[in-house]
Amino acid sequence: MPVAKDKGSTHKASNITYDINSPVHTHPPSVLPSSVLAGSSSFCARPPILLEFPTFYDSCETAEVLNFVEQCENFLEIRPVPSLELIGTLSPLKGPAQSWWKAEKAKVTDWQSFKKAFMAAFLSDDYLSEVEEKLRTLVQQPRQCLRDFAYDYRALCLKWKPEISEEELVNRILNNINPRVAGCLRGTVNTVEQLVKVGSLVEKDCMGAKDYWQKVSTQGSKEKTKKSAERTNTKNLAGVTLAQPHSVTSLLIVPVRVNGQEVKAVIDTGSSYTLMRENLWKQLKMETSSVIPSTPQRFIMADGTIHQSRDLQKLHYQWHDQECTLDTYILKNTHLAFPLIAGLDFLTATGAVLEVGQGRVPELMSFTSEISQWDSGNQEELLKLITTWPRTTSDILGRTSVVQHKITLTDDIPFKSQAYRVSPIKKQIIEEQVDQMLQDDIIEPSFSPWSSPVVLVPKPDGSYRFCVDYRRLNSKTVPDAYPMPFIHDILESMEGAS
Repeated sequence: MPVAKDKGSTHKASNITYDINSPVHTHPPSVLPSSVLAGSSSFCARPPILLEFPTFYDSCETAEVLNFVEQCENFLEIRPVPSLELIGTLSPLKGPAQSWWKAEKAKVTDWQSFKKAFMAAFLSDDYLSEVEEKLRTLVQQPRQCLRDFAYDYRALCLKWKPEISEEELVNRILNNINPRVAGCLRGTVNTVEQLVKVGSLVEKDCMGAKDYWQKVSTQGSKEKTKKSAERTNTKNLAGVTLAQPHSVTSLLIVPVRVNGQEVKAVIDTGSSYTLMRENLWKQLKMETSSVIPSTPQRFIMADGTIHQSRDLQKLHYQWHDQECTLDTYILKNTHLAFPLIAGLDFLTATGAVLEVGQGRVPELMSFTSEISQWDSGNQEELLKLITTWPRTTSDILGRTSVVQHKITLTDDIPFKSQAYRVSPIKKQIIEEQVDQMLQDDIIEPSFSPWSSPVVLVPKPDGSYRFCVDYRRLNSKTVPDAYPMPFIHDILESMEGAS
């Protein structure tokens, strides 16, 4: 057929060949898939790409048979083929499939008849049941993304039931994907497209959470290693917190008698030991003082410097009618800001009570208290007293071992109830409350064959109450019996009473 060319246009050579001179068939039109017939005319223009008709050898797998039929329909949608040419196109069938085709070739007139005969020959009668069973067992793999699984699962559902609704598709996909992602999507998506779009974001957040906790764990291990190295470097060091530049007015200076002589001592609650200057020790030195053989001890001062003790002496202290003997470390004069520093060992031995805010040491008075009966009419005064002194009460749940609770059951057959599905937020609340009850010794780990699900009940203040659904256990519990006496017997026993 001659083709008219535009004089004003210039055509360049191309490696792609377009065959537009397709033969015109004079035979009656054949029956093709609806998608093939749409837009077809007396001749079919072949697309400018090389297409190969799908091949099929032999397979007992239902999925491969259905995939071959689907590939053939995709081929015919791209390149429509008339019925007579279709019969010749099916020659790529190999092996047993080719033997079957030679016998059935005369009975096939169009694509629909071929499809029906092919599926009847290579598919079992209950192949739909096989597809349904595969749908039931197919789940998202750990390394498979939600998008790929959702699209593959939807394609398999459409093969099993082409008229399946969108709602059923979404529910089936949610039941077979990662439960953590499904819990966030359930009730929020209505179509497969929404499920894939929102689910991909949730899946990305979950993967980000794993990376986050991995980074936190790595950072924590680095900090532990750093602290361990610091502890190794500061071995045999006693921690002493000394505020060297502090003014005298901000310090708690008290008079203390050491070996019978009065000395001004600085109370330092940050010091682990009692320290003394060397010149003060020489003033207090007595023949009765005992030297304790020991290795030199090193101390970390408030400014970060490390100093070593010169000696260790056992000295006698007297303060507020309290006497004690303490091991006292002797340091150089330049290493201590004050002659005597009374540390925690001194405060513990003397039983001192300090009022740091007032800068004084209160005197202790001993007295005996009398026990009197409480008047129940002064309830308001009691509540006011408890509010004023909150330490008299405790929020810790009490317990007793005097009474042991025992549940009598109708039979000894245990049951295990499955845990209810909850959101990630409620799951975290349950884990926190379980950890807290384990820490408070309210519950303990158990390997009991009995189990009941946990239920979170909202409180008016917005928090949650930890409850357990014991309805199945209660149904098997023998109720306690408390028979009431007859009213007539009670009235008769009261006869003659005034």
